[in-house]
Amino acid sequence: CEDVLALLKVKYIHLITFVRRRCSCGKWINIPIQKNAGVPDFLIFANKGILLIELKTKKGILSKAQKDWRKDLPPRFNYTVIRDVEDFIETVKFYN
Repeated sequence: CEDVLALLKVKYIHLITFVRRRCSCGKWINIPIQKNAGVPDFLIFANKGILLIELKTKKGILSKAQKDWRKDLPPRFNYTVIRDVEDFIETVKFYN
């Protein structure tokens, strides 16, 4: 996603919420590094306003904290859930 934003020359902040580490059993685990639960993954400063993007897998769902964070936003913020790269590109292009 960051490569796409760089190509489109869009200003953004990527809010990293966890790091992936392999534990001694061989499985990958997510270690939280952000204390503000529910904050979206990307804040994008586009021509049509501030776009807040939450990245999810095709089957991923918003957590309660993410839903709460989303419903409390002022209407001027554009919050969207993105599930694939093509949707990410089209959404950023639309707002930029």
